[in-house]
Amino acid sequence: MKWIALLLYIALVPLLIARLRNNPRQAPIIWTALGFIPFILDIGHLIIAPISWSMWPGYVKGVELSLLDPVALAIVLSYPSIRIKSPLMTILPLYILVVLSTMIYSGAPEASFFYAWQLGRIMLLFAAVAKISQHEQGPQALVMGMILGMCVQAGYSIEQRLTGVTQSSGTFGHQNLLGMVSHFVTFPALALLMVDARMRAPLFGVLAGAIVVIFGASRATLGLAAAGFVALLLVSMF
Repeated sequence: MKWIALLLYIALVPLLIARLRNNPRQAPIIWTALGFIPFILDIGHLIIAPISWSMWPGYVKGVELSLLDPVALAIVLSYPSIRIKSPLMTILPLYILVVLSTMIYSGAPEASFFYAWQLGRIMLLFAAVAKISQHEQGPQALVMGMILGMCVQAGYSIEQRLTGVTQSSGTFGHQNLLGMVSHFVTFPALALLMVDARMRAPLFGVLAGAIVVIFGASRATLGLAAAGFVALLLVSMF
């Protein structure tokens, strides 16, 4: 099955490129999907590993791919004229080269490649988000996707709390991880709501983020959420 999924992911890239180039008005839908997909990867079993070391003690346990990767690749290839002016696009490739060079001295060179592969996926996603953000509707589309994803996680958090789970983690495996993710959604949603209080989607984003933060019951998540809300309000005042 994983090889069939891999072929589908590969086939998805040219299809999305054609859609983005031939129907630019529909591009925000794909941008929104990029923001939404990370929240449903585990739910939909959308991660495959052509090479898998499930018992490996390291963080990266193989050459992994998810639905996020072909979508990000298609977005990057669809906008070749948009340049990314960020030092990260210079520093990260150099760091990846350093990681790859350690394979020469590594006792498990293939495992070293797993980490480099993961870094490459991070760079690809960063590039996709950076290109989207240079469009007028891009940032809002990304935030809308993340808000939809946070609403899904809020639903899982409510279900877990009702079944007796003390610290709800949604589908992220740990409450601290979900809590950290909630900050990247809740603060932009609140900022959009402060710009236009008539917008409904940001309101749902704030409410879903609050549910996740409260039901997660993580002290770090609660503290950082409080600090973030206060900081956002102060910046808005200034």
